[in-house]
Amino acid sequence: MFPNSIVPLFEQALLVKLIIAFFIGLVIGYERDRSGKPAGMRTQMLICVGSALLAGISIHLATIFPTLNPQPEQLMAQIVTGIGFVGAGVILKTTNRINGVTTAATLWLTAAIGIGIGSGFYASSILATLFILLLEPIAAFKGSLGLKTNTFTLDIPKKLGFDAEKIMQNNFIKYHADESHDGHVVFTIFTTDKKIKIFRNELDEKKISHNLEEIED
Repeated sequence: MFPNSIVPLFEQALLVKLIIAFFIGLVIGYERDRSGKPAGMRTQMLICVGSALLAGISIHLATIFPTLNPQPEQLMAQIVTGIGFVGAGVILKTTNRINGVTTAATLWLTAAIGIGIGSGFYASSILATLFILLLEPIAAFKGSLGLKTNTFTLDIPKKLGFDAEKIMQNNFIKYHADESHDGHVVFTIFTTDKKIKIFRNELDEKKISHNLEEIED
């Protein structure tokens, strides 16, 4: 790619890895942007390229300084730890809603892909990228079949908890009680959009006051 006198061979290889990481981060980020998810193109590219750069440098240092007993895996472990902080920053929790869990997991996998590229595992990194690109089509397919299960929180007066549980049991809705506060009880519900509509309608028909919110990923 470059004359050896300008750029050493080992760095030429690293430059190729960074270019590959850039385009893979671009593809992942484009898909996230197109799906309307946070942490889009720029974020994914930065994480993928940064992880590839650090992984490539750590491996090269282990090669040229073997007497110092460098351990590339330690630096790579620090990459994963750092991405954990970034992922935590995109998870938003309010009283009845959690957003960003899947986005945080995607960032974590993008970092892993960058490490894979920096370490020379190109085929595995490309396959992992394809798995990320399949997330939304799989979710859409499950939704079209009515099989996609979402998570909801239900906050109702404690005295009406038994009536709500009865409705959930009659509709074969999975749930568990989380907490009680100020005369209210909070349930976490796992069900499909179709069943939650039926459940909401029955709550309204029986005049059970409630606050039902979806926990988004």
